[in-house]
Amino acid sequence: MSESFELHSQRAARLIAMGQMAASMAHEIRNPLGSMELFCTLLKKDLSSQPDLYQLAEQMHESIKVLDRIIANCLEFTRDRSAKLKTIPSVEDYFAQILRDAGPKADAKGITIETELVGELAPQADPYLLKQALLNLVFNAIDAAAEGGKHVKLFSNTSDSAAWVIKITDNGSGIPDEVRERIFEPFYTTKDEGTGLGLAIVHSLISAHDGTLSLSSEPGEGTEITISIPQPSGANGGQS
Repeated sequence: MSESFELHSQRAARLIAMGQMAASMAHEIRNPLGSMELFCTLLKKDLSSQPDLYQLAEQMHESIKVLDRIIANCLEFTRDRSAKLKTIPSVEDYFAQILRDAGPKADAKGITIETELVGELAPQADPYLLKQALLNLVFNAIDAAAEGGKHVKLFSNTSDSAAWVIKITDNGSGIPDEVRERIFEPFYTTKDEGTGLGLAIVHSLISAHDGTLSLSSEPGEGTEITISIPQPSGANGGQS
């Protein structure tokens, strides 16, 4: 089942409101959090000769670091991004970078990642922003495949000069309706760990390309996420 236009619009409105709230809270929290980390570092130095107390201070320090990562994710989510388009001369080579970064996690979970390339046109995108988005989606697909199947596929179609279409599919357990409707919302997660900002950030990265992001999934049948990035006129002429 694909996401409806109405749900897409509702999610976009929620993203804007929650993004504004997240940015305000992140800035307010980060300054005192930085002071806490500094004081905790000094405290650990004073307790270096007292192992039991030092361990307690270390646990506090690790918790502060976790909070700082959450704040960093909030700020990353609310950043005003603009894609700096460049020609990607070889989608095969570009996907190879994704596979190199995702390989260790896939290997650890026994997941096979397959690629399929259709078309020979050289698409344009922001290589850095798009890589962030694709890695996040591939990591999620690996987690899903580990729960149900053992296969992830990364698909590219550049045969249409108007848009570069990328699909990430897995043969995992699929996504229930109630989760699928909220999956791109910030702070929503079904995992025990994490901020719930990963897919919301992906959505903003694709939006920076004026692109679209859609999800199709059925419980027990896996999940497919489709990205469509519009291409400027003459984008496939090989210019960087």
